[in-house]
This record gives sequence, structure tokens and C-alpha cells, in this order.
Amino acid sequence: MVAGNASDHASDHMLSNLDSVGGSDAKTKNYPNVTRGEYLRGKKIPQCQFLGDCLVDLVSSSSDPSTPVTILDIGGGRGDLTSYLLSR
Repeated sequence: MVAGNASDHASDHMLSNLDSVGGSDAKTKNYPNVTRGEYLRGKKIPQCQFLGDCLVDLVSSSSDPSTPVTILDIGGGRGDLTSYLLSR
């Protein structure tokens, strides 16, 4: 799988889930002057893409690629990173 394509697919997946949080025009809790869609496009998706790329590099450099990798996302948020990684 090509990382860029996987990244684009995961980004599209995050944006397609906007209806479950009130649509792209819904306001965010911590950024009341920014819509959820603006927040995803401007901040969260680039952050998830960066972390996803870092994890791909980390897993690719593993000494034994057949060994399963466990990723634990300990956050206090909505689970956007976890959702992104699962879609990738």
C-alpha cells in the first residue's frame, strides 16, 4: 500500500464521519470560532497524517516485520487518531 494513498483514504474517512458529530458546520468544543470541518482540515488531519507516517516508518524499521505491533493511543479526545490509523 502506498502511504500517500492510505493517508488520503484515511483523511477522507475522517471527513466522511462529520455527520456523526453534527456535520462540518458544527462548532468545536475547544475552538468555538472554528467549525469541526475547518478543525479537521486545518489541524487534526495534518497531525494524524504526520503521526501515521511516523508510525509507518517505525513499524517498517522493525527487526522482525512478522511480529505484530500493538499501538496504544492514550488520549483524552474523540479518538480521531485511532480512527485515522484504523482507516489507513
